[in-house]
Amino acid sequence: MLHNFTKGKSEIFNVSIAISLALLISSWMVFSSSAPLLLRLMPLLALLIIGLSISRPFVNIFIFFLILRPTVDVFDYLHKGFFSPNIMIGGIILILGYFAVLHFRNLGEVPIWKTLLVFMFITLIPTFLKSSNFINSLYIWFRTLTFIPIFLIAYYLVKYRQLSFKAMNIALILSSLLPAIVAGIQYVFGMGKIDPYLGIARPFGTFVHANTLGLYITFSQILIISLIVGKFIEKDTKGINWILALFIFNIFVIYITKARVSWITFVTCMFFFLFITYKSFTKRIILIGLFILIISCLYLLFPTIQSRFSEIFTGKIASNYAINSVAWRIKQWEEVYLLFKQSPVIGNGLGIDVYTTRFYSHNDYIGILASIGIIGFVVYCYIYFSLIRYFRKFKTEFPIISAVVIVLILAVALSSLTDNIFRMTPIQWFFWAYVGSAIGYIKSKPISCIKKHKME
Repeated sequence: MLHNFTKGKSEIFNVSIAISLALLISSWMVFSSSAPLLLRLMPLLALLIIGLSISRPFVNIFIFFLILRPTVDVFDYLHKGFFSPNIMIGGIILILGYFAVLHFRNLGEVPIWKTLLVFMFITLIPTFLKSSNFINSLYIWFRTLTFIPIFLIAYYLVKYRQLSFKAMNIALILSSLLPAIVAGIQYVFGMGKIDPYLGIARPFGTFVHANTLGLYITFSQILIISLIVGKFIEKDTKGINWILALFIFNIFVIYITKARVSWITFVTCMFFFLFITYKSFTKRIILIGLFILIISCLYLLFPTIQSRFSEIFTGKIASNYAINSVAWRIKQWEEVYLLFKQSPVIGNGLGIDVYTTRFYSHNDYIGILASIGIIGFVVYCYIYFSLIRYFRKFKTEFPIISAVVIVLILAVALSSLTDNIFRMTPIQWFFWAYVGSAIGYIKSKPISCIKKHKME
């Protein structure tokens, strides 16, 4: 399969095939939730047959599953453990990554891959030595392991020009399209999940939870704003109306999720991206003023936003619910912190929070400390600091790409304060696919065009 890496037909045509198949089949899987599991999995077998019959099957199958994963995330809720379709998709990604490494071989040229492997080894130690639920900890470990092949495949495809960096961006942006449309339908017809604290139906799209939907759309918005800024810098208005329309629609979807973490992350990341992209002092002052004005107007004009943020400063709700989500999170952090104190150095095994307290930590920093200890937490942070250091070296040659990666890391850091980004596989796949393709794009350029840098 991998030896058929040839350009063949136009790249856009091939990628559009993968995108169309992904949206079509994911639609079938989402809207046929009452059908037997095996029936819903039949399209995946059909895809493999189709994929082998078109040009560049490896590229198309990878793009297909990259787009399919967020659109069937809800199956993690419907089918638990190793029988989840998402585990099968993760297994296919691991196999694709194995063949990609065999084909390209040049692992030594890929930045941070050794650090990622060290991290995975460290996370495995408490799983064997400390976990009170070995099978489920191993399940989470394998799910985390899929981040590496996503990163490597994206890197290889763009580095060796089997897929353009632009096509990868388009695929990632379109991966949020069906979840956003489904969320819009749920909002209109009141089909969302009832929130136990708000007492209302919150749209969740094709994800397990509304927060995951809001954050995934937020990550997509970071790429969209980079396209918009790029077009204005290049004075290219072709297709700008469609991009702006998608950007505005996604803002609406983020709003209806009623997810505070998504609102805060979205607004902060949009501001920060524009702030580091535009170097002019005058423009930055204008941005700061607009940021303050927009935040003030949103808070004053939308009662929903007021009510959601007023909960932050109150431990109780005076109406129908005894405790709000903020107070609940604080209580959860305290319980998970006690788990961390039991084994602070190597941790207690992945997923210890949910298997002990019945809920995830809703704070990745505490959750990671409890799961893989101080050693694992240090390596985890080092990965992101290494990426920042790497892309800062290219902030002159590739300013928008560098800004996007740094802002994506900021989004991870912010949302990790009150949510479980480390466990949100679709978001992790999105992040590592972009990072891998961005590094591949930089390294695909002739050395004469840029300075040759190596990550230490």
